[in-house]
Amino acid sequence: DSQNTTLSKFDVFIDCFFLFEICVKFVTGAWIEGVYHDKLCEIGYRYATTSLWFDVLTSVPVAIMEFVARQNFCASGVEVEEFGVSEFINELKIMRALKPLR
Repeated sequence: DSQNTTLSKFDVFIDCFFLFEICVKFVTGAWIEGVYHDKLCEIGYRYATTSLWFDVLTSVPVAIMEFVARQNFCASGVEVEEFGVSEFINELKIMRALKPLR
């Protein structure tokens, strides 16, 4: 089970990285039509109206959700698989594969 633990830690790291990336994009200037914009309100508005929603959907912290679900269900003696949580989490993981395609 040490391999699953290592993969889970790596998945949590990836989740945190994607969430951090969203935060960084809110404060990173950009060239728009030949003009560099670095004001936070302009950057935030531009990001919110372009790729924010895609980034949010593909950055759902799946590994963290899975870890919390397993901790809560296992503490009560119930298997996560009985509630279909694993299938839902696996579907969210598939969405993460779309992120590099943008």
